[in-house]
Amino acid sequence: MPAPVKRTHAVAVFTLALAVLAASCTGDGDDDGNTGATGATAGATGATGGEGPTPVQSGSDTAGTYEYSNAGLVAVLELDGAAGSLEVDNGTDHELPDPGFYARHALTGARTDGVVTDPAPIPPGETGTFEIELEGLTVGDIGVLGLLFGEEDYGLLVRTA
Repeated sequence: MPAPVKRTHAVAVFTLALAVLAASCTGDGDDDGNTGATGATAGATGATGGEGPTPVQSGSDTAGTYEYSNAGLVAVLELDGAAGSLEVDNGTDHELPDPGFYARHALTGARTDGVVTDPAPIPPGETGTFEIELEGLTVGDIGVLGLLFGEEDYGLLVRTA
């Protein structure tokens, strides 16, 4: 069993972490207002080296576009009221099971499962487009949208419009 961490080591690690965090928050000095942010707000770099979707700053409460991009898989979900479409570009080397999605209410966190009309597997290198429905929530009520393939949760989509 490893020896417990001494208080002096823990304080030193905490102080170092705090100093790194403070230094990273000072920006890069650009006059254009760019603070050098990385990650989701600046476009995440996926495993393929491409840029991820850029989040929308404000948008309609009745229509919205949501995007997912990771390791060659790109999905674009568009909602207008309770109906819309889901387009999946399978740039991976394996077949994807039937697509699905869910939404979490922004205030309550309650899950609402979306309906994909005529879902079908998507072969490698192929694109599938599906009609979708999301009853019981407006775009303004959506906190997050999750992307499913079969029973697997692939993660969250980013609202881009």
